[in-house]
Amino acid sequence: MRKFLKNLSIKNKLTTLVLTVVIVVTVLGLSVMLYFDVTKTRDVMVENSLLKAKLVSQYCVTALIFDRKDGAEDALKKLSADQDVSNSFVFDRNNHLFAAYNKTPIDSSFFSTIDMRGKRFQFGEDYLVVKHPIIFEKKNYGTLFLRVNTSSIQSEIKSLVITVGMIGLSIIFVAYLLVLWMQSFISNPITNLSKAVKEISDKSDFSHRVIKQANDEIGVLYDEFNNMLEQINLKNSQKAVVEDALRFSKQRYKELVQNMGEGIALFDSEGKFLFTNQAADLLFGVKEGELIGKDIFSYAVPEQHKLISEEREKRRSGEKSTYEIKIANQKNETKYLLLTATPKYNDNGDFEGSFSILRDITDRKLVEYELLKAKEQAEISNKFKSEFLAQMSHEIRSPLNVILSFTSLLKEEIGTDLTLEMKTSFDCINSGAKRIIRTIDMILSMAEIQTGTFEVVPKIIDLDSDILRCLVKEYSHTAKQKGLLLNYNKKLDLTRIFADEYSVAQIFSNLLDNAIKYTKGGTIDIVLRKTGKNICIDVTDTGIGISKEYLPNLFNAFSQEEMGYNRRFDGNGLGLALVKKYCELNNAVINVKSEKDSGTTFTVEFLST
Repeated sequence: MRKFLKNLSIKNKLTTLVLTVVIVVTVLGLSVMLYFDVTKTRDVMVENSLLKAKLVSQYCVTALIFDRKDGAEDALKKLSADQDVSNSFVFDRNNHLFAAYNKTPIDSSFFSTIDMRGKRFQFGEDYLVVKHPIIFEKKNYGTLFLRVNTSSIQSEIKSLVITVGMIGLSIIFVAYLLVLWMQSFISNPITNLSKAVKEISDKSDFSHRVIKQANDEIGVLYDEFNNMLEQINLKNSQKAVVEDALRFSKQRYKELVQNMGEGIALFDSEGKFLFTNQAADLLFGVKEGELIGKDIFSYAVPEQHKLISEEREKRRSGEKSTYEIKIANQKNETKYLLLTATPKYNDNGDFEGSFSILRDITDRKLVEYELLKAKEQAEISNKFKSEFLAQMSHEIRSPLNVILSFTSLLKEEIGTDLTLEMKTSFDCINSGAKRIIRTIDMILSMAEIQTGTFEVVPKIIDLDSDILRCLVKEYSHTAKQKGLLLNYNKKLDLTRIFADEYSVAQIFSNLLDNAIKYTKGGTIDIVLRKTGKNICIDVTDTGIGISKEYLPNLFNAFSQEEMGYNRRFDGNGLGLALVKKYCELNNAVINVKSEKDSGTTFTVEFLST
């Protein structure tokens, strides 16, 4: 609706405005007049009906006092000549029907269905009910009800509505004729001015002048318009000189910009290229003019789009900033650019784009990337060192405390005879010492491998006689102490390999040590077999097993499925990491199959060369 009104002509706007005011005022005025006339008509009917009820009630006093029903009915029949009264009822003081007169049939319960408490009258849909008490000498003997037909006043109201409507339409019609005549004094001069403006615009004839028709505000507008035309003529006469100077300035500016070593770009308000110099074209790998009309989104990598959008919003808000973007130019070269962008406004102060200086910082970014990569590697190494020292600190401190504690006890209890308690103490000292030695050996071995100083001495060794049988013999006693059965099964004759004896022995020493440590009951089986040309050794236990979630981290240094000081099993998390490294040094691979609470099988396969 608002858009429709805005697009109307001046003539129609004036007509609509005045008619709207006239219609609103007329409707409001006639509505008020109609309301008072209708109210007055209803009040007159109420007053007349109440007066009739009062007169009839006086005739009914005697009938109620002497209980003369026929007397009351005769009094009510006096209303038969009144065309408006359709029904009348007399109720005694106990609200029992005493007498009635019905010109039209109606149920006596009608009066019990309407609530007239505290009321003398009440209007219904097509009737009026009035109530009047029957009183004699200040004593109430009953109540008189009259039901009055309101069809007569409804006819009067309809007549009033028709009359008021005719008056309103007449007023609006006369107002419309007056508006049509009066609006021409305003709309015609504006229409003439509009036609003159269009003619001047079409022909570019600024020598044309409009003739003023009055000295009102529109006349002032005519004078100012003519003055504006004179100013335009004056400026046109100076235009040639200005254009020559501007042309020279543009040429100098173009030469300066094109020969700059840094990229220069102008963008419109939507972020599309308006101008680029030669250096900018080289950055994007295009020929002169190819960037015009394109969006920088076409060259920026996708992850930079959000940043570019945010920077454009900064330009729209008048903010200057410097930021970096990554692009893939026309030659599929990756470039890192540093943009210094400044918002650009027209003479009216409206935002129309931005001016940017583009610098190629690709070499610097590559150096930064290498530095960052080196920094990350250093941080990883530092983290490794910290984890290593923290873990080893705990692993070394605990055995030392045991050794120191029982050494002190030994000094106090030493005597000529070796008691059972002293023997136990010696055993604890021995166990703690071994644990320290084992931990230190693992630390040193891992350090040597990490630094590349571990010396591999490969030679021909027999896996059966040189390694496995020796280890089975060594660990049988430990397994027996825990109630475990250690089995060894050799399924091939040729068991020689070319490898480093120490590291190979450490592979299976660590695997057996873990198998015994994590198995509470059952068996540990070692199987020496052949797979194709390769020799395989399976170490299988019936222990606690390994969860599927932890398997990917199994061979990580300082990693254990249960971490912290409250873990159930001792260890430093280096054993399997060393096993993995030793396998790699001896041209072997290690695989594991395990399920939680179902045991574990480690398979070491020595590859043939």
